[in-house]
Amino acid sequence: MTLLDNYGKRLSYDYIERLAQRYDNYDISVAPSDKTRAEIYDYKNNANAKEDVNSVWVNQFGTIANLNNLLFTAWSTKEKMLCLRTAIGESDER
Repeated sequence: MTLLDNYGKRLSYDYIERLAQRYDNYDISVAPSDKTRAEIYDYKNNANAKEDVNSVWVNQFGTIANLNNLLFTAWSTKEKMLCLRTAIGESDER
């Protein structure tokens, strides 16, 4: 979750803020033109805009897959431990 393509950057102060256009800290001499600002919404034709969106989705799905794997492993381990305790006559109460 702390990767730059996740909440560490893209979904906090970088990409989302550029979409919302809330923080424009540019000096007037180097401020991007309206055309340049509009390009981040052109997901079909602008490779940078497409890459921004794709990197977020790829990393988010990877994070979800890792969490699912963790939960599956934890659940499997819990079931095995419960069966082992039952087999050796140990109580589940602590």
